[in-house]
Amino acid sequence: IIVIYNKIGDDYMEFCIMILKEESLLDSLVKALNKEAVKNITILNSLSVTNEKKHKNDISILGSLRYMLDYYNNEGRVILIPTKEEKVEVIRQVISDLVPNHQYIFFTLKINNVQGKVE
Repeated sequence: IIVIYNKIGDDYMEFCIMILKEESLLDSLVKALNKEAVKNITILNSLSVTNEKKHKNDISILGSLRYMLDYYNNEGRVILIPTKEEKVEVIRQVISDLVPNHQYIFFTLKINNVQGKVE
């Protein structure tokens, strides 16, 4: 087990999370992020909780954020990017250049520690 604290060298790490409403923008967004040397992008299918909310008392934080977008489409993508703190503004700029404001939610979380290593 390798433990990586919130710093790698002198760089702090953040976890970027984006909930993308319009799937047709996904390919161009990933290509633009790759051009900016943004790596380790994970994309998950997601389903709006508007229909599920009636049946569950327990709703995840990501599902709740998607619900705030008032979806007419039940499907979308959750994009996860662990990255150095200095890359967050680059990611934010790429997103704002390509995706209209009403099509996404973007936020970051500080990474306190991570266990494991995937190669």
